[in-house]
Amino acid sequence: MTSKILPEQWSKLFKQYERSGLKKGDFCKKFGLSRDVFYSNMKQLRPDLIGGYRGKHQDSADLFLPIKSPQYRKMVVKTSSGIEIEFEQTPDSKWIASLLKELEVSNATY
Repeated sequence: MTSKILPEQWSKLFKQYERSGLKKGDFCKKFGLSRDVFYSNMKQLRPDLIGGYRGKHQDSADLFLPIKSPQYRKMVVKTSSGIEIEFEQTPDSKWIASLLKELEVSNATY
């Protein structure tokens, strides 16, 4: 089935996946899709879904609450993949959210 799916059809499938609330593997199983082909097309057509965010949480910046902290305070951010970033000054929280999203997408494993 997956070898015959056109890019427009993948777009519809990804929208259906977002609305389903299912995990990627469960969605593939339910619709008889190859997980490898699903992930490959998702990476090409909808990389915003790779990190696991669906629906209204496609933008990582939406998941972060603004914080108030002194601007000249040292800050350390640790990612779930073990990356540690140290800032001499506290950067803007939306910028940090964007950076973390990019790091998550670039370090995703399949």
